[in-house]
Amino acid sequence: MMKKLLLVDDHEVVRSGLKTLLSNLSFDVIDEAGSGKKAYEMAQNNQYDLIIMDISMDGISGLDAMSKILNRIPQQNILILSMHDSDLIIQKAKNAGAKGYVTKSDISDNLIKAIQSIDSGQDFFPQTLSSLNPIDQLNEREFEVFKMIASGFNLADIANDLDISQKTVANYQTSIKQKLKLTNPIEFYKLAIEYKLIKS
Repeated sequence: MMKKLLLVDDHEVVRSGLKTLLSNLSFDVIDEAGSGKKAYEMAQNNQYDLIIMDISMDGISGLDAMSKILNRIPQQNILILSMHDSDLIIQKAKNAGAKGYVTKSDISDNLIKAIQSIDSGQDFFPQTLSSLNPIDQLNEREFEVFKMIASGFNLADIANDLDISQKTVANYQTSIKQKLKLTNPIEFYKLAIEYKLIKS
C-alpha cells in the first residue's frame, strides 16, 4: 500500500523545504496544498497517511481546515506545524483533534520524531503549561475572530476573510466580549499579547 503525505502551507518555499527534508522518509507520494480550503478538497479525494498543516494561512486557518477535515474523515492523522509556540494554541490544536504539534523553530529537532510517533500510533505534543486560561472558553470560530480583532482587522475584513456575513462576525464579537469581559479592541490586543497569540 502506498504511503501518502500532504503538506499544507501557504508559502511555497516552506513546502519545498519540507518536501526535501522528508523525501528520505517512507512516503511514496508527497502532495502539496497552498490553503486550508485546498487541503480540505484534497483530503476528501485522497487517503493520506498524514497531513502536516500550518495554522496561519490566508482564508480559513489551519485549525478551521483541520476541524472540517476531521468532521468528514475522523480517522485522519494531522500534525500541526506552526510558528506559534503559545501553550493555548497547542492546547486548541490538541482539543480540535490534532495528533501532534511542532513549532517551526523546532523542525530540525522534532519534526521527524513527531512523524514517527504518529506513525506508530502515539501523539506528539510539547510540554505545555497547564494554567487555566480565560480564552479556553472560546469555541474555534470565536478564537479565530478574537485573534483577528486583536490583530487590528475590522469586522468587514474578518467577514471577507472567513467567508461569513458581517452580522455573524458582530455576533461572534459580542459573544467573545461577554465571555472574556472585554469592552474594546485594545483589551483584545492586550489579552492576545499576554497569552502570546500575536506578536507585539
